[in-house]
Amino acid sequence: MPPEDDQIPDAVLDELPRFFAGEPGAVVDVEAWAGQHPRHRLLLDAARRLWDAAVPGPGCDRPPDDVDAAWERFQAHVTGRAAGTAGEEPPEVG
Repeated sequence: MPPEDDQIPDAVLDELPRFFAGEPGAVVDVEAWAGQHPRHRLLLDAARRLWDAAVPGPGCDRPPDDVDAAWERFQAHVTGRAAGTAGEEPPEVG
């Protein structure tokens, strides 16, 4: 699998807070990337799980009041994940 299919590119990462907040322009950009490869969708789903764990109110579907603060919490979660302390790896694509 090419390395670009195994990670979320910076341009998409920059859009994730707005995507998770439901902002239309970000939804189009992120969904376009997610549709390019099955692994992209798995990575986006894993990022969504991390986002949901990082923002207040488990299971809450409404966007956070402060997207930037929620993004900081998400990044802290990802950093912890890289150290093996949070989240799980998305399943391998066949």
